[in-house]
Amino acid sequence: MVDRHLFAWEYWAPRYENMIAQSFVLKPTRELVLQRLLQVCPDARRILDVGCGIGQLDRTIVDCLPKVEVVGVDPTGPMILRAKAQFSHPRITYLNGTVHDVPTQAPFDAVVTTHAFPYVMDPDAFLARIRDLLRPGGRLFLAQACTESRWDAAFLSLVKLVVGPAGYYASGDIARKIQLAGLQFDGVCAVPTIPLIPSVRLLEALR
Repeated sequence: MVDRHLFAWEYWAPRYENMIAQSFVLKPTRELVLQRLLQVCPDARRILDVGCGIGQLDRTIVDCLPKVEVVGVDPTGPMILRAKAQFSHPRITYLNGTVHDVPTQAPFDAVVTTHAFPYVMDPDAFLARIRDLLRPGGRLFLAQACTESRWDAAFLSLVKLVVGPAGYYASGDIARKIQLAGLQFDGVCAVPTIPLIPSVRLLEALR
């Protein structure tokens, strides 16, 4: 993953918990992803979090799944430094880099990526790399704000002024990209948010 707005996230790294989106977008997304992981991947032993930020989700995962090992990767150095300082655990490994920097010695049972996909320079290569990192039968959980309506598109154009350039897609377009990458699309659900907030969707796929 090549982050086109790295400078913006370097700014937000020490202020991450204070972002206005935490309470009504980011936290509900983490909660839904965790819920789905526990429901469909309770026996997972290796999970990759692409765009892990400061590691909030990763620490929650290892607390809930006592046998799992998590690798969190993020291109923003200050985010990884905060993750190591505040959300570390013996079963979490944090890497400063992109999905292409993740070692391939052992495949992953699941890959999660929350609100990172819009900032990927090459979405097709990104999804193909995730496919290669998943074991056969492994599952992808991809969550992001989606342009399901004109209101979503208008609102998200304003978001770009804060977080930098981004590609917000309709969930149907993401599903097609997932399938073109050689993954089996396995459904989409809405992340619960407050009224007037752009649509946030969690898409799942199997290798």
